[in-house]
Amino acid sequence: MAANRDPSTLSNYSAWRTRHTTASFKIDFEEKALKGSVILQLESQTDKESNEIILDSRYVDISTIRINSTEPKWELKEYNAPLGAPLHIYVPGGVAKGELIDVAIDLETTSKCTALQWLTPAQTSNKKHPYMFSQCQAINARSIFPCQDTPDVKSTFTFKLTSSLPVVASGVPVGDHSATPGEE
Repeated sequence: MAANRDPSTLSNYSAWRTRHTTASFKIDFEEKALKGSVILQLESQTDKESNEIILDSRYVDISTIRINSTEPKWELKEYNAPLGAPLHIYVPGGVAKGELIDVAIDLETTSKCTALQWLTPAQTSNKKHPYMFSQCQAINARSIFPCQDTPDVKSTFTFKLTSSLPVVASGVPVGDHSATPGEE
């Protein structure tokens, strides 16, 4: 197994590689938080050699983790500034090289999230509605959800955002999608 090249990640992306990310979040403007879940489809890069998945995480409130519908043992290790706290998810026995697993994480962002900026209505041009935007560079994606927060790992993604206010999200839409402004 090759060593990680990126010193800005705590993840073990040389052992597991994210292939697809599915995120489903409710935007809570009152609490200034995203609440929901993320599913990381990970591919084993080893033949049953890695017994744990390590993801980058920073100030995320994690409630539940599942691997293919089973709740594994997991641990959020000590905070390591400025990189965050590595999330260790245990995979007893590992899996075969090339095998895909789904890691589902239920979570909520916190007030210490460095990737989300929340503006009050008074701070916006029309002074009527709150506003939120994200900036995940350089290593801030890990404060929205645990991930392999490195440019060495790229994956396709599917996002579902629910909000009481209209939402604009970037990315090239593929397939069917629907939006109903003003409704959750």
